Amino acid sequence: MTTLICADGVLNEVPEALVHRLKLPKDAIDNDSTGNLTCHLPHITDKVMSMVIDFCHNPDAPIHKNLDSMILFDLIQAAHYFEIKSLMDLTCQTLVSMVKRKCVKEIMEKFTNKKYQPWAQSSTERIKRLHERETFIKPSTIDCVQRSRRVTDGLSSIKRRFSEGKFLSKEHSFYRLSYIYVDTKFQKSYFDVSAAAAAAAAAAAKLLTCKSKNDVRTVTSSLVSSLDGAQALADHLKHDHVALLLKILDQLQEQCTSDDRDIEIWVLSILSRVRFTALENAMTEATIQLLLKVMRDSHYVAAYLAVFALTNIVKVLPKFIGPPVESNALTCVNTALSKYGRRRMEVHVAMFFVTICRTEDLSHHVELAVTTLQKLLETEAAEQACYALQYRTYGKELQIDATMSRKLIGKLIEIIIKPPRGNCVYPGYALAVVGNIARWGSSDQIKILTSDSRILERLGMIIIADCKKIRKEACQIISNIAATMEGSIEELNTARLTDPLCRLLEDDEADVKMEAAWAIYNSIYGSKFVPSVTLPPRE
Repeated sequence: MTTLICADGVLNEVPEALVHRLKLPKDAIDNDSTGNLTCHLPHITDKVMSMVIDFCHNPDAPIHKNLDSMILFDLIQAAHYFEIKSLMDLTCQTLVSMVKRKCVKEIMEKFTNKKYQPWAQSSTERIKRLHERETFIKPSTIDCVQRSRRVTDGLSSIKRRFSEGKFLSKEHSFYRLSYIYVDTKFQKSYFDVSAAAAAAAAAAAKLLTCKSKNDVRTVTSSLVSSLDGAQALADHLKHDHVALLLKILDQLQEQCTSDDRDIEIWVLSILSRVRFTALENAMTEATIQLLLKVMRDSHYVAAYLAVFALTNIVKVLPKFIGPPVESNALTCVNTALSKYGRRRMEVHVAMFFVTICRTEDLSHHVELAVTTLQKLLETEAAEQACYALQYRTYGKELQIDATMSRKLIGKLIEIIIKPPRGNCVYPGYALAVVGNIARWGSSDQIKILTSDSRILERLGMIIIADCKKIRKEACQIISNIAATMEGSIEELNTARLTDPLCRLLEDDEADVKMEAAWAIYNSIYGSKFVPSVTLPPRE
């Protein structure tokens, strides 16, 4: 027998077979010196636990009939926590019968409970549906941006020329070098990776003996060509090599003729591929300032390569981006975006913001960051801009004024309602930012969000998406929006959200059902909804 100790201290003894069925968390079970097993369940009351045990002993017992609405919610939580599918189905179906195809008055009658006395709360406090991890942030996108059709066509052309034994023209070589994100498998199909790594090592060593600009031009060109098929630069470029490349770049900024532009591009192309983790000693604040100078004063290709190199540095060595440098960097990147405004620059700037928002709080420059990201939401880099906003809004309030908040939220809702490029029916990247604002936004931002009826109408469509995590996110946004408004069940009914939520309760997986139940209860009770227990997520 195992002794279960509930939140109110009451003990329940259950046999081993029931312990396995309940899937009790292993970290909550203690084994004392006498061999007796004890399980502590501080998040569940004895009354609910007893009902769960009775159901396990007798699944046909009508425990769901004439249930108090709050006990019903506790049972739904318990069924989800203990992973009892039959009880989850039964309790969720009971909830559906209380709200499906009912008018607001009928629903409120079902949920009126004179015994229920919620804890005193101000209207700004609310139950927030939280993730331990954000579901839509994709750290891998920092390393790999999806290729556009133009990039794919260009690389196919390069592959064809190699297969035909044709040499690339100088112009075509620049075209190839300008695309940094190339699929690894495709690279290996026409480059000998090990040979490229060996060539990189030889060229890097020769760099130190260069006596003239022509020698530098030859070696840097050789380095770039050999490294196109292998990311082995970190193993072959030493501190001295990087320092020399930075020195060459610095000299070119002082006086750079048109004949020297190719050297500048080659040096930046190499630096943009350096894994700076292994070369920390080669880094100084002067390196950052040099890259920022390139962004301000050089031409387009050099500028976006400098942004890419800076992104790599921020990613692995964030300590070099202190508050003064951070301000200068954000200003320069924003200026480069305004000055050039082409797709490649937009993507690289967006990835810079993904990286810096992931590693820095930006509390002193949040308005500048949001202004730049709003520009990017109007471009093909909108997806990457939303990833940056996810990092900035996850777990913290976005501290911007009401005007900027209204503009940002309006654009996000526009993306959700009408996704750009027509290739994403349910844009989870924008949805997740709205979800973060619904969880952690200021009262003004929540007001802006709830005053736009379009978002509720769109959520009614998104809530039946094919992707489970989008359905779950949509439920959590509805739940958080509903928790800010008293009796928002009327708004949910008007936006035709009740029936889709009921459909999830009937047919979806347990964790989505749980979020749909939260959404319905929050829409009925608003900020006053405080269940007797809130069970934690299972590992």
